[in-house]
Amino acid sequence: MKKYLMRLILSVILLLAAFSCFYFPMSNEITKEVSVTPKIETKTDNSGYVSFFKYVGIFLLVYSVWIWRDILKINQVGPIGGPPLEPSDPNKISKNSLNETLSPKDDFLKNKMEEQQGKIMEILKQNPANISNTTIISRELNLSMDVTERLLFEMQKKGLVRKHSYPGSLKSNYSYSDSEENQTIDFVRQKIEKKEQIIEEYRYVTIQGNVQVDCLFNTEKFTYIVETKLIHVHLDSQVIDRGIRQLLAYEAEIKSPKPLRLVLSLGISKSFSGNYRDILTEYKDVQANLELYAFRLK
Repeated sequence: MKKYLMRLILSVILLLAAFSCFYFPMSNEITKEVSVTPKIETKTDNSGYVSFFKYVGIFLLVYSVWIWRDILKINQVGPIGGPPLEPSDPNKISKNSLNETLSPKDDFLKNKMEEQQGKIMEILKQNPANISNTTIISRELNLSMDVTERLLFEMQKKGLVRKHSYPGSLKSNYSYSDSEENQTIDFVRQKIEKKEQIIEEYRYVTIQGNVQVDCLFNTEKFTYIVETKLIHVHLDSQVIDRGIRQLLAYEAEIKSPKPLRLVLSLGISKSFSGNYRDILTEYKDVQANLELYAFRLK
């Protein structure tokens, strides 16, 4: 009963308000004498005012029923409507309501939620850079956007995924928290934080309309643009040259009020057996605002 108490109180208030809209506004006709000779009278009434409150009363009546649509199993009441309510089937989690799908009180549904989260992890790990967005994930798993966003939110709380967005953009990306790309960016973050405090961080974002960067860090003094390269088998000067050219292209496109620092970070896989430090030494003084880092991935 407690579950529906507030809804019941709201219904009573709506019904009382609707009754007042129908009962209290009275239709009155006012006669006003404009001229005595010849006698001219004007008549006015408040029928428009009364009609307005009747429409308000109708709306309140309809809404008092609409808030019980999940109990009454209806999806249209007068002018108010919505998508049809699907029958609840625990074997088809994508068709359940959001609360039923994600309720931790039921072990079966909780297991279903964890199963869907596992599938999201598979999607992220299969995609380039281990990133994706809500639209793609919901389509792949045949889930509603609301359910997908709630699943991703729960995964964020567990530290399984990270959410990435840029100010002014309506789109967000999600990445596998411990991906090799994120490890490589985390290494750069640690290096920067040894020198100065990071104020803002944006990963896997598109800025200024068409510039896609792996990461952008803002500090009080600089804006750092990070390009990552994962090295599994082969590393030579051509790989580094491509990374530097990409950073120089970013530098030409991005308008920043702060000086830009270009960072190329190499994530070295365990499978790579070559000597990467010697190659990096060749680029030590190639450009004043360029920083090169390399470290072994977990």
